[in-house]
Amino acid sequence: MHIYIVRVTPENSFLSLVSPVVSARRHIMDHFLDDFLNIKEGGVIDIGCGAGHVIERVTNDNRLLVGLDINRYLVKNAKERLETSRYDFALGDASRLPFKYSVFDYALMTEVLEHLNSPTKALRECARILRPGGKLFVTTPNGLYLKILHHRSRAQNAT
Repeated sequence: MHIYIVRVTPENSFLSLVSPVVSARRHIMDHFLDDFLNIKEGGVIDIGCGAGHVIERVTNDNRLLVGLDINRYLVKNAKERLETSRYDFALGDASRLPFKYSVFDYALMTEVLEHLNSPTKALRECARILRPGGKLFVTTPNGLYLKILHHRSRAQNAT
């Protein structure tokens, strides 16, 4: 893991600080996600799938690969980008998943919970649609850390 310590000056903005942090987080997340996505069988849902970049990384021919997002444009983009019968993309809300009970073996929620009005409700919905013994992979950014960086950046730029 790389640790970045950068002194904020008027010449280097908050965004230039975030880039190395995001890169390190992505590397760590990818490591765990790669292990999780090496799934041999079972149905997989990617909740908050965006353009489908995570679900397309599932390494086998699962019987059910579903991406779900609340953004109509992103669902359309995912369908066009991954035009194959291997995937199914749906428009829907994470707190009211449009699926029956115990449908999936694996659920992914990468960088989604922080965008929801009711993260607890969404997690309950995940439990509902997962089969007994199903697995849920969740990641969230450390928003507090980014807020601290932002406030420090603004304070130092003001002086």
